[in-house]
Amino acid sequence: MVAPDFKFNRIDKIIGSYLILVFSINLYLLHALYSFLITIIPDDIGVKVFAIKSLVLIVLAFVTLGVYLNYQTQKALFFLSAVASFGFSLMLEYVNSYYSSAVSNLMIHRMLYVVGVYFIFKYATIEAVKSQKAHKAKQTVTENHQAITDTILLN
Repeated sequence: MVAPDFKFNRIDKIIGSYLILVFSINLYLLHALYSFLITIIPDDIGVKVFAIKSLVLIVLAFVTLGVYLNYQTQKALFFLSAVASFGFSLMLEYVNSYYSSAVSNLMIHRMLYVVGVYFIFKYATIEAVKSQKAHKAKQTVTENHQAITDTILLN
């Protein structure tokens, strides 16, 4: 839903370089974490799933951050907050699964996930209101066109 709003060629050069820097740092940290996890975790598939989920989340965060920095709307802020909540929730999920299975980590993980879902819901409601207004405007234009056409035909 956010990807059509992201136009990399329309982004300011400073913001674009900042985005590339943040994306590169995140990819390096993901690679370092993947290299560390592959040595200590016997389940190779679990680590690969972790890497894929994290990579998808990094790409989503990159696009979302680009949209937010370019437009700075409430809708973009809600989606950015949702992605950040999902990212922290994912990290806590893996900390809880592989290092310490504390109930407090599990509760924080679930609360962050619920907060992320809440922000997605707020984003969707803003998008629905926007689309509903556009539909009403289109319907009004169509009705006005029909009224003008009827007037011309009756005269």
